[in-house]
Amino acid sequence: MDTKTTVQEALKAFHRHCVGSNLAGSTLDNYRRNLVPYLLFLSQEHQINDITETTPEIILEYLGCLRKKNFSSITIADKYMVLKVFYNFLTEWEYLSKNPMEHLRKPKVPKQMARTFTTKEVLEILKSFDKTTFLGYRNYTIMCVLFSTGMRKTELIRLSVLDIHLQEGFLVVLHGKGDKTREIPIGASLRRILKKYLRDREEVLQEHGSFTPRLLITYYGTPLTHSGMDMIFSNLKDHLKGLGIPASRLSAHTWRHTFAKTFLLNGGDLFTLQKILGHEDISTTKIYVEYTNKELRVQNERYNPLDNNQWQYL
Repeated sequence: MDTKTTVQEALKAFHRHCVGSNLAGSTLDNYRRNLVPYLLFLSQEHQINDITETTPEIILEYLGCLRKKNFSSITIADKYMVLKVFYNFLTEWEYLSKNPMEHLRKPKVPKQMARTFTTKEVLEILKSFDKTTFLGYRNYTIMCVLFSTGMRKTELIRLSVLDIHLQEGFLVVLHGKGDKTREIPIGASLRRILKKYLRDREEVLQEHGSFTPRLLITYYGTPLTHSGMDMIFSNLKDHLKGLGIPASRLSAHTWRHTFAKTFLLNGGDLFTLQKILGHEDISTTKIYVEYTNKELRVQNERYNPLDNNQWQYL
């Protein structure tokens, strides 16, 4: 028989476990954001204060309520996965004798193509910045780094100047997803852009008597924050309204998709892309191997063996 454990005690125990496992702060925030509303649902809708009283039916009811509130399929699937991790922990550490999610299947998510910028959109975004000012060139540099490396927004914000190795032609992501380290090659074009930005950055730091190892800084020489990065994209949305790019698409993650898809269309291989993006499972990388009819025609014209005699080296 289960020993009684309040929902708050269960949440605190789970949080201690996550902190002890050295999970990233963004992961901890995500778990809390998703678990707190669920625990409120248990308390308010079912007057449950003991986590051992939860049942598969109650969890299904909660997921159903999310659908009625018009949460997207992807969001509901993400919330399901957080609940799965939570209840797996409670079962493994014997707060529960039986996992109520053991036989609950993950909600289906409709297959969607990864959203990417078109060539025209990329060019419009890159030329939208005033590169004669520090902030304009910094913002231009941000977009070029995202387009050339496929880095996540958080990874870029955390990047230090010590992580940039221009001579060797790579940068290091020290705290990627899962707190893993990886190296990302940087090409000649990005090296030139970063070299100029680093000179401008040094002038700003000297002007304000500031010091920070962070690569991205503000006009006052302080580290660029998440909210600061969000403001850059928000201003970009206003500036490019006439281009017809949906506001939701103007994000660092769309740059990540665009880098990945363009890398493959230019002949890059899936396994190299997996390493650059920092995916643990190659099945995650495979979402980028979805081409439009136009892209398929271009690829066929480039690589069709009857039209391209390079196959003859075999």
